[in-house]
Amino acid sequence: MPHSGGTGRGGCGPDAAVTFKKTFGFHPLAAWHANTTECLAMLLRPGNADANTVADHIAVLTGALAQIPGSSAAKILVRADGVGATHALLEHLEALSLFSVAAPG
Repeated sequence: MPHSGGTGRGGCGPDAAVTFKKTFGFHPLAAWHANTTECLAMLLRPGNADANTVADHIAVLTGALAQIPGSSAAKILVRADGVGATHALLEHLEALSLFSVAAPG
């Protein structure tokens, strides 16, 4: 990634920020295609970005779905870790008709 300006902090760029671990950098959010391992969408957020910012999750999901031909008609499994499992994200998936819950087993 090209350096976009001098921050004096290791050349991370102007959007880098202090993380919760007191390091300096970014808190990226990405969506991957499980079958091909391709990165479909990524959002490079400041290091101090909240992990469960639903607007960021929706932006990455929207970008990822745009990369999949016919995704509006396809059966797509969307997985998120604990911080991604928010009511707002589930409501967004439901509005896209991409949400269903199945009991294990």
